[in-house]
Amino acid sequence: MPSPYIAAGVNQHGLAVVQNESASIKNASHCNDGDQSAAIYAILENYQSVEEVSKAKQKLFADGLANFLIIGDKHEAMFVEVGSEDQYEYQGLKL
Repeated sequence: MPSPYIAAGVNQHGLAVVQNESASIKNASHCNDGDQSAAIYAILENYQSVEEVSKAKQKLFADGLANFLIIGDKHEAMFVEVGSEDQYEYQGLKL
């Protein structure tokens, strides 16, 4: 069971996730009744690369909590902003 307040991690495949503060998202406190760390745990436990995370972005982020994530491996990085009302935006960057 995940412990709350994890802000970053790297898994055995070299996939790294860093969470940034979501306080600047309008009404973030109303959206974040649950554990903001759930997405980080899911990514680190179930994915090996940014490419895999990108393919699962709808599953991972569409109904997530307001958050900013930076996800990276040795080939690329992904910047994700999860907002309220099941909205998210992402941008990929090849290294």
